Amino acid sequence: MNRYLSDCHGYSTALQVDAARVLILVCALSSLAGCQTIDDSASTTTLPSGKTAIQSMAQLKIDTRLAMDRGHLVEPYEHSAAQLILKVLEKSPHDESVLLMRSDLSESIMAVALDLISDQRFIAAGEMLNHARVLDPDHPNLPAVTRRLTIARQSVVETLKIHPANLSGRSSTLRRQLSILGQSIVEENATITIRSSNDASARWIYQQLSQDVAQRISATMEYGAPAAIIIRWPQPKG
Repeated sequence: MNRYLSDCHGYSTALQVDAARVLILVCALSSLAGCQTIDDSASTTTLPSGKTAIQSMAQLKIDTRLAMDRGHLVEPYEHSAAQLILKVLEKSPHDESVLLMRSDLSESIMAVALDLISDQRFIAAGEMLNHARVLDPDHPNLPAVTRRLTIARQSVVETLKIHPANLSGRSSTLRRQLSILGQSIVEENATITIRSSNDASARWIYQQLSQDVAQRISATMEYGAPAAIIIRWPQPKG
């Protein structure tokens, strides 16, 4: 009886040992399975990143087209169609659909420039053409529209008034506009008069006009209000 109990106890102990081994094996397998699950999840996280890049590109295209449809061709600057499509071109410079969109956008910008030329708003027209030139310098219509602007403003005196708040705040928008205007003044060999209420503002305006050109701009200063740039466009050659 005692032996039986002893044998049973031994058998029970053996079962316990085997059960413990099974438990350890199950835990080990579970641990491996858990590691495999982590590895699988880690590997799958790399896939959405590729999808995110594709989705980001698709969204940029959509945003560009929406900006074009809403007439936000060059302003507001950071969210304009012109700036958005440049970001798309950085990532997909040879995408035919993107190149076609760029051509459409350039034509829209030049159409606005032509309207501005008709209204004798030559400074604004020149700014629009500069955007088109940066966006698509080889567009076949660009030389003709540029020539149209040159002829239209021959022997014309144009006055660009400067908003006092933009001048006193030295706004980034005004800086950009003056830089573009300075390039047109040099290209067309125009002469200017800068009108301002004080010497510091007049000198700042001249510096912004000259910042992106190598040639010296011919300018005179006069004191008065409102602040303005008076441009004398020369007769075109030929």
